[in-house]
Amino acid sequence: MIPITAIPISSDEIFTLFQKFITGEAVDGKSVDKFENELGRYVGSKKVFSFNAGRTALYVGLQALGLKAGDEIIVPAYTCAIVFEAVLRLGLKPLLVDVNPETCNIDPERITNVMSQRTKAIVAVHLFGCPCEMDAVADVSREHGLYLIEDVAQALGAEYQGKKAGSFGDLAMFSFGPGKCLTGGEGGALAANNESLINPIAKIHAELPNPNWKWVLHVMRNIVAMKTFSNSWLYPLARAQVEESVRNTDDMIVQNCLTLLKS
Repeated sequence: MIPITAIPISSDEIFTLFQKFITGEAVDGKSVDKFENELGRYVGSKKVFSFNAGRTALYVGLQALGLKAGDEIIVPAYTCAIVFEAVLRLGLKPLLVDVNPETCNIDPERITNVMSQRTKAIVAVHLFGCPCEMDAVADVSREHGLYLIEDVAQALGAEYQGKKAGSFGDLAMFSFGPGKCLTGGEGGALAANNESLINPIAKIHAELPNPNWKWVLHVMRNIVAMKTFSNSWLYPLARAQVEESVRNTDDMIVQNCLTLLKS
């Protein structure tokens, strides 16, 4: 059985982590700037902003669109509940579109069935490393004047028709938390392919608080734990705790969504 935490983390990376912690650059500084630039070149995006988590990146991306409460966002009916929570926290209305049972991604042919005059954007989630049918989804967004946001949390490096996932939409969100194919212990990024959205995102990004020492220790703990428990002999000792943590997180997100829906 592959452990949930089985992500390759080398001893050199652990050493670099502690070195950056000592110099105060564990979650900020030139290394982060370099990472943003390299991710932008890799995906083919004009500008990349880093965040503490993918959910923050998605929230800021939606916020930068300047939508009003009650505006509608198209989302796949089957995806991580974080997507629904980000939409609901901004007072927006998620419109659920069923997925293709073969790919588990949003079915482009069903999108227009749920649209109205208040529909403003589509969130296309590339689930389980499998890209959506982006040509068809992009055609719908262009035809109806909708913003297109790609959720690439599980598909960094995947390609559709020779183009990287994250290069099709106005915005693309990435996640680097535990369990992702590329991890920083925590973390996320937002790539802006639409130049008109760069300044609104930059303004919000500049107003976010700097990470405190508790967050830095949380990130370091995650990385060390993933390094430790990717060992097939050690993981069974932590398996119950890891799975309980995942369940508790999922339950919390669902409860948040239910509370937001009631309000």
